[in-house]
Amino acid sequence: MEIKTQVAVISVFGRGHWLASELARAGVSTTLLDVSAQMGIWAPEDWEGPFGLFQTENMLATQMERISEEDSALRVPQGLTFWLASGPVEMKGPTIKHRLEALGISEKTLKYLTGNASPQEVQKENFENSWLAHFSHHWTSPQAALNPEGVTVGQRTPFFSNFFVRQATRSGFEKNLRWCEAQKVQTPKVSKVGGVALKDSSNVDGFEITTDNTGLLKAEQFVWCLTSEESQFLSPEISKRLFPRGSQESQWTWIRYRLRFKGLSGTSSVVKDQLPLHLIVIGDESLPWTHENVLVLQRAGSHDVFDGWIRIPTEQRFQKQYIQDRGEKVIKLMMSRLPDHEIVIQEYPQESSYTYEQVGPPRFPVYSRSLDRELRAKNFSNVYWNNPEVWKAYTWEAQFENQSGIVNELKSWWKKKEELRIKREQKEAMKRKET
Repeated sequence: MEIKTQVAVISVFGRGHWLASELARAGVSTTLLDVSAQMGIWAPEDWEGPFGLFQTENMLATQMERISEEDSALRVPQGLTFWLASGPVEMKGPTIKHRLEALGISEKTLKYLTGNASPQEVQKENFENSWLAHFSHHWTSPQAALNPEGVTVGQRTPFFSNFFVRQATRSGFEKNLRWCEAQKVQTPKVSKVGGVALKDSSNVDGFEITTDNTGLLKAEQFVWCLTSEESQFLSPEISKRLFPRGSQESQWTWIRYRLRFKGLSGTSSVVKDQLPLHLIVIGDESLPWTHENVLVLQRAGSHDVFDGWIRIPTEQRFQKQYIQDRGEKVIKLMMSRLPDHEIVIQEYPQESSYTYEQVGPPRFPVYSRSLDRELRAKNFSNVYWNNPEVWKAYTWEAQFENQSGIVNELKSWWKKKEELRIKREQKEAMKRKET
């Protein structure tokens, strides 16, 4: 069996859905291979992550359509919310400018957060007056940085934009695959992707796939949406071809606890009930933004259940005692904010119960500052990269920005190819007419 297409998008966790649909809309024969089932045991909440959705004017209508044609996006009226030791800070509140000024956030930092100042200007500010600008990079960045270096990595998160969250489900993911099919994207059901065929040293010819039988998916252009570590987990043979220097190991990773909040007998639950759908709890802005010092809370379907995300060293990811100890510190932080509540861990991160062989690579890796993005992957002429190793941030906007660049290049390639085809056909028609 052989499947032929013009562009093949090898995707995981929905990373290539909009890209594939946009190419298909342009008339490019596009095949989307989803290999999520080969990436270990993951709950949908782990696919979605702690970053929510910021709707900005840069996002296209088709990009918002890609998001809405999955699980419903719920708008957070307060916008992104921080819960500092001094109290909550709602980025869409009517008094936000006054609140930030009262916290000592400088005018230059406020200008930067709205896109009206440069990173260099912010770096000249004292950290206690500019920490929010650094955090706007640090939180969603796939690269790690010390607090004062935040604006030198990643991309500014648009804190003041309309903010949404989704409660991800498997049915929502399947719905989005059907949406891709409605855009004329081919989505064959593949049980395994196990090898790569090269046309020559600079071009990939296709990938070995297993559906009802084994065959080859051949394409002229490829978009690879897996990290080098995910590629290694998927197929050592593919990884050796695409990433001859080996996989890039992350320095940090985000893990998810499930917490249950319950008001103590005889006390009010007003504070807990008023918590927004999503908020970032910061213990101390001046301390490193890792471990339990930065806890991202998101409601998990019930008014008293929240998913709590923290960032830990990747080397500790499968250390059960370490994860339990960190969980206790998470409880301690929340109890300091909600002393009239009983807060318990309903579910520990799955890394505490499963092995690497069962779970696979981290869903949201954070790499060191020395991440060698360009040289880690082999420079094939017909392969484009779309994964956290090349994204500027984990925000949807940053992902779409990377994908838009790929789409524009492939559309340009397709246009030139079609122009040559038309000229060739016209030339052949002229020859037939002359004879």
